[in-house]
Amino acid sequence: METAAQGAAIYSHRKNPDATFDSICHRCFSTVATESSEAALAKHEQQHECGALSQARALMHKDGYMSERFVRASIHAA
Repeated sequence: METAAQGAAIYSHRKNPDATFDSICHRCFSTVATESSEAALAKHEQQHECGALSQARALMHKDGYMSERFVRASIHAA
């Protein structure tokens, strides 16, 4: 299983008006998590899977004929 952290994702942290912090993935541009402290974002970043990879895995399991190797090759080719 490839998480964004293993795929060299970089995260930005943004402080919100309500004093919470967002973690934004530079690889898929999604908001990974919102927490009350910046330090608490790390656990979410370690577990994050970028959207394209997650969607491809969902299709793989739904259709049952695609191998994970094929899915990874398709994502990296894009």
